[in-house]
Amino acid sequence: STEGAEPSSAQPNFFLSYERLAEGLRKLDLEPVIHLSQEDFDDITCGTDMLDLNGGLNRQSFILVIRKQLRLFVQRKLSNELRDEGFVESPLGTVIYNLKVLNN
Repeated sequence: STEGAEPSSAQPNFFLSYERLAEGLRKLDLEPVIHLSQEDFDDITCGTDMLDLNGGLNRQSFILVIRKQLRLFVQRKLSNELRDEGFVESPLGTVIYNLKVLNN
């Protein structure tokens, strides 16, 4: 039985190309449908910096990409919420803005 097996033992040769990622995102049951362009892929993978020799993401790079995108999403949401609540002009807004700048 493979229940409880580590993903690395189940898929030792993890490889995710632009095509596979774009297709997988399109197949998610989300509205609106996610359309990943080659430009988007290049952006989230820092050009070719995070890609292996075959031009895709290995397991470690994929995890880094997802973490980075999640962090950016949370920062955008927090920034929007604070702006909507009028905190941008407050000392708290200044601190959060400076933290955002430091993280980029």
